[in-house]
Amino acid sequence: MQGKRVAVFVFCAILKAYYKECKIGFHALSVHWMGSCRETKSLSYDMKSAPVAMSDVRHLVLLKGYRMFFILYLEYTSVLQGRDRDFACVELLFLFTEGIESMIDEKKVETAVRLFLEGIGEDPEREGLLETPNRVARMCSQIFGGLEQSPEAHLAKQFNCQDNNMVVEKDITFYSACEHHLLPFYGKAHIAYIPNGKVAGLSKLARTVEVYARRPQIQENLSAQVADALEKYLNPKGVMVMIEAEHMCMTMRGVQKPGTKTVTTVTRGVFAEDFSLQLSFMNMVKG
Repeated sequence: MQGKRVAVFVFCAILKAYYKECKIGFHALSVHWMGSCRETKSLSYDMKSAPVAMSDVRHLVLLKGYRMFFILYLEYTSVLQGRDRDFACVELLFLFTEGIESMIDEKKVETAVRLFLEGIGEDPEREGLLETPNRVARMCSQIFGGLEQSPEAHLAKQFNCQDNNMVVEKDITFYSACEHHLLPFYGKAHIAYIPNGKVAGLSKLARTVEVYARRPQIQENLSAQVADALEKYLNPKGVMVMIEAEHMCMTMRGVQKPGTKTVTTVTRGVFAEDFSLQLSFMNMVKG
């Protein structure tokens, strides 16, 4: 068993080096060792015709213009069936690639920042600004890192649940950037869903918010994208998302009204049909 574990890790290290050479960045999948194996399968994926589960990989490869095949060796356990087997396949590829060159072109960002500084009348060569373009470029890889991520990698791991009562996770702090002015907006996200036999780890709900917050965004879309991801990957009976945020594009410029908060809500499934469920969620959020 230990030998097989080492073999998988070595294979992923080789895969990581190969993709680094091709300058393709991934930030999603993780390798989960799934216990004793009963069979080993070789899976070949054509990036151009990959299944939906490989959407992030396909997007990155097509965007870079590469057409390639790669082979994944995945140990299946007897408990993996259908949808779980697909998720296990997705989980194999990502997170092992932390540090691989991302899709964000830092050189272009540096050039753009230098031009911006010149455009506002600053001297990018003065001491205080000399390293600013590089700092901003590296910052973009973090605050816009969600562009390279998918919630599927976080919501793939699920657990059986006999009790289908409402699950609420509230006060999830997030930071995002308004796509209109590239100024921050930040606040709290509150999530509720009613399981349909499966639940996700609580941290995965917060990570799903991060995936969509860390990209140029508007609050209305952020709320809907989180709700749609939960509905798609958890297949719950219903989902409700509420986001409260303060927008710097409204407080430090324009109308300049500090302290003003924008609240958005999105309902899916039974939450859209049952007002009492919405009220119950609101009471828990405000309680």
